[in-house]
Amino acid sequence: MIWIKGDVKLTGVRAIKVDYYNDKVKLSGWIRGLVGGETPLHGIAGAVTKRDVKKTMEKLQSAISVK
Repeated sequence: MIWIKGDVKLTGVRAIKVDYYNDKVKLSGWIRGLVGGETPLHGIAGAVTKRDVKKTMEKLQSAISVK
């Protein structure tokens, strides 16, 4: 499942992918800015947007963690 928010022409795109396989969940996140392609969540470019995606991924991880 992929969650996408934003418009590449106006605000850039935020994306989170959730994969489930063999009882394991893998979360991946990236942004796509106004110029260029997909950008991973490390590095300084787009830091504010990346921080928002990372926070959302942390919330998802907490929600699906088995305790």
